[in-house]
Amino acid sequence: MLAAERRRRIIQILEKEHSVRVSDLCARFDVADETIRRDLKQLEAEGLVERTHGGAVLSDRVRVAYPYHMRKVQAPIEKQRVGRAAAQLVEDGSTLILDNGTTTLEVARCLRGKRRLTVVTTSPLIALEMTGYPDATVILTGGILDPDSQSLIGPDAEESLRKLSVDIAFIGTSGVSVERGFTASNVYEAQIKSIMVNAASRPYVVADGSKVGQSSLVCFSPLGEVFGLVTDSTAKPHELDKLRESGLDVVIAEEISGVVQS
Repeated sequence: MLAAERRRRIIQILEKEHSVRVSDLCARFDVADETIRRDLKQLEAEGLVERTHGGAVLSDRVRVAYPYHMRKVQAPIEKQRVGRAAAQLVEDGSTLILDNGTTTLEVARCLRGKRRLTVVTTSPLIALEMTGYPDATVILTGGILDPDSQSLIGPDAEESLRKLSVDIAFIGTSGVSVERGFTASNVYEAQIKSIMVNAASRPYVVADGSKVGQSSLVCFSPLGEVFGLVTDSTAKPHELDKLRESGLDVVIAEEISGVVQS
């Protein structure tokens, strides 16, 4: 097993069990004590774990990957505000990508009334939501349906997105920080999100404020490759300041009567 895959599995174990011991990991992966200690040292350097005597715990800054049915009840008001702010960035006649997710679903709901839209998505739920929009063409990618995220993933979904060039994309994230950029909870989601960033002239990441200053397992984009972040005022001000100082445009949902960027 490659070291990167072993470290990914260590994070998955921590998400379920909250703490690990070096001796237990050695037995699980059939590797030497020194190998696991190197893995934990590397994960600590990346800000993903905190080492303890004889083991490690998941860092407080790492967001655990919850299934869709749990995420949809988290911060619903904040996600609605972010959805409205993001939708104001879309002009009539636009082509766009909507990533899977509870926040991008709110973006989709706020696009009703926009004219001549072409929307590509990996989310069957978003495609169904937009079925009744009278002036939108909705394209659902192919792929394998992942039951946890309720999203289409895999080579077919990735190939569909690689062929595209769109005006704007709205992409969800598990966390955003100056240290690690935009992150996702697994490599399959990260790959899809990275392709979406590259396919759009203006890729935006949408996230409620709880995700600002947080990190997850896999970086799908550095800050500089994304056009802007749309979030809400529940984000910690000092984390927003750090993102702005890095050069990232930040849209705060509550600041909009028109959309305010800073």
